[in-house]
Amino acid sequence: MGVRTALAGALGRLGVEYLDLFLMHWPNPAQGTFVEACKGLRELADEEVIRAWGVSNFKPAHLRRDQAAGLQVPVNQVQVDPETGQKHQLALHREHGIRTAAYSPLGRNGAFMNSPAVAGTAAEMGKTPGQIVLPWRVQSGRVAVPKSVDDRREKENLDVFRSP
Repeated sequence: MGVRTALAGALGRLGVEYLDLFLMHWPNPAQGTFVEACKGLRELADEEVIRAWGVSNFKPAHLRRDQAAGLQVPVNQVQVDPETGQKHQLALHREHGIRTAAYSPLGRNGAFMNSPAVAGTAAEMGKTPGQIVLPWRVQSGRVAVPKSVDDRREKENLDVFRSP
Protein backbone atom coordinates (compact mmCIF):
# COMPACT_ATOMS: atom_id res chain seq x y z
CA MET A 1 0.00 0.00 0.00
CA GLY A 2 1.38 3.43 -0.92
CA VAL A 3 1.39 6.41 1.42
CA ARG A 4 -1.31 8.18 -0.59
CA THR A 5 -3.59 5.18 -0.21
CA ALA A 6 -2.77 4.98 3.50
CA LEU A 7 -3.52 8.69 3.91
CA ALA A 8 -6.84 8.38 2.07
CA GLY A 9 -7.81 5.50 4.35
CA ALA A 10 -6.80 7.42 7.50
CA LEU A 11 -8.72 10.52 6.42
CA GLY A 12 -11.79 8.41 5.73
CA ARG A 13 -11.63 6.57 9.05
CA LEU A 14 -11.15 9.84 10.94
CA GLY A 15 -13.83 11.66 8.94
CA VAL A 16 -11.54 14.62 8.19
CA GLU A 17 -10.09 16.17 5.05
CA TYR A 18 -6.60 17.08 6.30
CA LEU A 19 -3.98 15.99 8.82
CA ASP A 20 -1.48 18.19 10.61
CA LEU A 21 0.84 15.25 11.26
CA PHE A 22 0.95 11.88 9.53
CA LEU A 23 3.25 9.25 11.05
CA MET A 24 4.52 5.95 9.75
CA HIS A 25 4.03 3.65 12.74
CA TRP A 26 6.90 1.20 12.30
CA PRO A 27 9.67 0.80 9.71
CA ASN A 28 9.02 -2.93 9.28
CA PRO A 29 12.63 -3.45 8.16
CA ALA A 30 11.91 -6.97 6.87
CA GLN A 31 9.91 -5.42 4.01
CA GLY A 32 12.74 -3.02 3.19
CA THR A 33 10.46 -0.23 1.93
CA PHE A 34 10.47 2.28 4.78
CA VAL A 35 12.86 4.70 3.03
CA GLU A 36 10.55 4.84 0.02
CA ALA A 37 7.56 5.33 2.31
CA CYS A 38 9.35 8.23 4.02
CA LYS A 39 10.01 9.78 0.62
CA GLY A 40 6.29 9.50 -0.09
CA LEU A 41 5.45 11.17 3.22
CA ARG A 42 7.85 14.02 2.47
CA GLU A 43 6.22 14.46 -0.95
CA LEU A 44 2.79 14.73 0.72
CA ALA A 45 4.15 17.45 3.01
CA ASP A 46 5.92 19.23 0.12
CA GLU A 47 2.62 19.24 -1.79
CA GLU A 48 0.85 20.50 1.38
CA VAL A 49 -1.49 17.53 1.35
CA ILE A 50 -0.43 17.13 5.01
CA ARG A 51 1.19 19.76 7.21
CA ALA A 52 4.00 17.56 8.53
CA TRP A 53 5.21 13.98 8.52
CA GLY A 54 7.17 11.75 10.80
CA VAL A 55 7.87 8.26 11.93
CA SER A 56 7.29 6.17 15.02
CA ASN A 57 9.54 3.57 16.59
CA PHE A 58 12.45 4.23 14.22
CA LYS A 59 15.72 3.19 15.79
CA PRO A 60 18.99 4.98 15.00
CA ALA A 61 19.83 2.51 12.21
CA HIS A 62 16.51 3.25 10.49
CA LEU A 63 16.99 7.00 10.83
CA ARG A 64 20.50 6.72 9.40
CA ARG A 65 19.17 4.87 6.34
CA ASP A 66 16.71 7.69 5.76
CA GLN A 67 19.49 10.25 6.15
CA ALA A 68 21.68 8.34 3.68
CA ALA A 69 18.81 8.69 1.19
CA GLY A 70 18.76 12.46 1.71
CA LEU A 71 15.74 12.50 4.03
CA GLN A 72 15.59 14.63 7.16
CA VAL A 73 13.02 12.94 9.41
CA PRO A 74 11.28 15.78 11.28
CA VAL A 75 9.56 13.75 14.05
CA ASN A 76 10.18 10.35 15.62
CA GLN A 77 7.62 9.12 18.12
CA VAL A 78 9.19 6.76 20.65
CA GLN A 79 8.34 5.59 24.13
CA VAL A 80 9.95 8.00 26.56
CA ASP A 81 8.97 8.29 30.20
CA PRO A 82 10.91 8.68 33.44
CA GLU A 83 11.60 4.92 33.47
CA THR A 84 12.32 4.57 29.74
CA GLY A 85 14.89 7.30 29.19
CA GLN A 86 16.11 6.34 25.68
CA LYS A 87 19.33 8.34 26.25
CA HIS A 88 21.09 7.29 23.02
CA GLN A 89 17.96 7.68 20.90
CA LEU A 90 17.32 11.18 22.23
CA ALA A 91 20.96 12.17 21.71
CA LEU A 92 20.68 11.17 18.05
CA HIS A 93 17.46 13.16 17.75
CA ARG A 94 19.15 16.27 19.21
CA GLU A 95 22.20 15.85 16.98
CA HIS A 96 20.09 15.67 13.81
CA GLY A 97 17.28 18.09 14.66
CA ILE A 98 14.62 15.39 14.97
CA ARG A 99 11.69 16.39 17.16
CA THR A 100 10.89 13.69 19.73
CA ALA A 101 7.24 12.86 20.34
CA ALA A 102 6.78 10.69 23.41
CA TYR A 103 4.11 8.04 23.39
CA SER A 104 3.13 6.64 26.77
CA PRO A 105 4.70 9.73 28.39
CA LEU A 106 3.11 8.72 31.68
CA GLY A 107 4.54 5.20 31.40
CA ARG A 108 2.92 1.89 30.93
CA ASN A 109 1.33 1.02 34.23
CA GLY A 110 3.34 4.05 35.51
CA ALA A 111 4.68 2.67 38.79
CA PHE A 112 6.94 5.72 38.96
CA MET A 113 3.82 7.89 39.29
CA ASN A 114 3.53 6.64 42.88
CA SER A 115 7.16 7.41 43.73
CA PRO A 116 7.69 10.09 46.39
CA ALA A 117 9.44 12.33 43.85
CA VAL A 118 6.31 12.45 41.69
CA ALA A 119 3.38 11.75 44.04
CA GLY A 120 4.87 13.80 46.88
CA THR A 121 5.55 16.76 44.61
CA ALA A 122 2.05 16.49 43.18
CA ALA A 123 0.49 16.52 46.66
CA GLU A 124 2.59 19.53 47.69
CA MET A 125 1.57 21.45 44.57
CA GLY A 126 -2.11 20.47 44.55
CA LYS A 127 -1.78 18.61 41.24
CA THR A 128 -2.05 15.06 40.01
CA PRO A 129 1.08 13.00 39.32
CA GLY A 130 0.39 13.30 35.58
CA GLN A 131 0.29 17.08 35.92
CA ILE A 132 3.82 16.91 37.35
CA VAL A 133 5.27 14.59 34.70
CA LEU A 134 3.72 16.16 31.58
CA PRO A 135 5.16 19.67 32.04
CA TRP A 136 8.58 18.11 32.74
CA ARG A 137 8.27 16.34 29.40
CA VAL A 138 7.35 19.51 27.52
CA GLN A 139 10.02 21.56 29.31
CA SER A 140 12.53 18.88 28.24
CA GLY A 141 11.75 19.82 24.63
CA ARG A 142 9.63 16.81 23.76
CA VAL A 143 6.09 16.54 22.51
CA ALA A 144 3.93 14.49 24.86
CA VAL A 145 0.96 12.51 23.57
CA PRO A 146 -0.87 11.14 26.61
CA LYS A 147 -4.03 9.16 26.15
CA SER A 148 -6.75 8.05 28.46
CA VAL A 149 -10.20 6.55 28.28
CA ASP A 150 -11.08 8.49 31.43
CA ASP A 151 -12.66 11.89 30.65
CA ARG A 152 -11.50 13.31 34.00
CA ARG A 153 -7.90 12.30 33.34
CA GLU A 154 -8.02 13.74 29.81
CA LYS A 155 -9.11 17.10 31.26
CA GLU A 156 -6.30 16.91 33.84
CA ASN A 157 -3.79 16.20 31.07
CA LEU A 158 -4.95 19.26 29.15
CA ASP A 159 -4.77 21.43 32.26
CA VAL A 160 -1.11 20.76 33.14
CA PHE A 161 0.07 24.38 33.23
CA ARG A 162 -2.64 25.86 35.43
CA SER A 163 -1.63 27.19 38.81
CA PRO A 164 -3.12 25.38 41.82
